[in-house]
Amino acid sequence: MKKLRILIVAVVLTTAAVYWLGFYPLRSYAVMFPVSRYYHRTGLFRDIPLRIPGGKVEKEAFYPFALYFNAKESFARFAGGEEGLELSIIYYFGGFVRGGKSAAYFDTRAATFSAFYGAYAVNSKDFFFTPEGRLRPEQIGKVARFDQQYLVMPSIGLPPSRVVFEYEIVSVAEDVFYAERNGWHRVDAVITTNSPVHRCRGRQPGYLQYGLPRAPAKDGEDYLPQEFFGRVYCRYFPEYEATIVLYLMAKDRNTAEQIDRRILAGARFGKV
Repeated sequence: MKKLRILIVAVVLTTAAVYWLGFYPLRSYAVMFPVSRYYHRTGLFRDIPLRIPGGKVEKEAFYPFALYFNAKESFARFAGGEEGLELSIIYYFGGFVRGGKSAAYFDTRAATFSAFYGAYAVNSKDFFFTPEGRLRPEQIGKVARFDQQYLVMPSIGLPPSRVVFEYEIVSVAEDVFYAERNGWHRVDAVITTNSPVHRCRGRQPGYLQYGLPRAPAKDGEDYLPQEFFGRVYCRYFPEYEATIVLYLMAKDRNTAEQIDRRILAGARFGKV
């Protein structure tokens, strides 16, 4: 009888969760939570106590918990074959509304459309800085390109060979105080890359995470390139033997500024 009661309670709770959250958000959380915990434990952020907060812009919430991913051999090959080079990522994207089939990441009307923020960690200083300590902004662009071209867009059905990623740096600032630390380099850029809007393409792994895609308007083009605004804060941390890049990308500068001030600026180093 005890096992039967436990089973009944489990069924009731599951049914209530599906009713309240919706199938697609619940599936996303159920899949991404254990996967993300695994990547947290096996990447650079295992030993870098960085906390990136969640939050909202214009009353629209980002994903409810931080997500993690690691790229080791694939990133090292992309970056030129440097042995032992690793990339670890923390990220948030535009989340689900209750009962929705698609994350706001796919919704062109949402403030969080195609928006990401989080952190990159790379176990190198020389990759980002000259021997004199000057920032190499193009290397940050290389990390962002890898993320978009080989991780994000292929997961929703666009092959790497068709991914567009171009950027124009509009400002660089040195010795910026941010996230309660001095010494950051801030870089702003206008980015041209593919929109995630597209017609559903079978079973793509990214659909488990973002839900079902939203199709473009009639006769509209899938994955149409458009302009976004990006900002990064880059700093080397000798205590972790890693360079940290706090980053964000949004559909326009105003939204980017909100993400920066209201959310990303709350990043903290310490006990996670």
